[in-house]
Amino acid sequence: MEMIKQRKEKLGRNNADMSRLKLIILIVACLMLSVSFLGCGEKITVKLELKANREGDGLVISGTTTNLPNGTLLAYEIRKDYGDELMPAEPYFVDGTVTVENGRYEKRITGVPSGKISVWVAFQTILGTDVGQPQGVLEKFGKMGEKLTGENVIESGNIKRVEKEVFVE
Repeated sequence: MEMIKQRKEKLGRNNADMSRLKLIILIVACLMLSVSFLGCGEKITVKLELKANREGDGLVISGTTTNLPNGTLLAYEIRKDYGDELMPAEPYFVDGTVTVENGRYEKRITGVPSGKISVWVAFQTILGTDVGQPQGVLEKFGKMGEKLTGENVIESGNIKRVEKEVFVE
């Protein structure tokens, strides 16, 4: 009788151990699936156009064809290309952000010097300023731009961005 009792206790422990093992396997499988779906989803190719035109002592930078959502911020940098000239102690440089609305953006900059000017515009999720992309933009493209794809994507460390540069005289 004692032997039967011991066998039942052992079987009970084995069943409990098996139940725990199944639960652990189920939890691990769920975690693996969750992690594998992070960063998955639709990959997006961003259309970004850049035009720059002089207007008097100013410059207008614009794009009329982008598929970025309303409220997306584009970073821009404008600098004088000094070429063979001696670069002054304080070279001309302006930067900031411009907002996309209805597939377009436009920014007017005044006080631009004469000569060759480099104009750079980029869509990136991290702006490096005290302004940030709207939450919906981060969700669509990933916090580090990981959902960006296409020939126009530049990778810098762990961050992906789309950029354009033009020169105007």
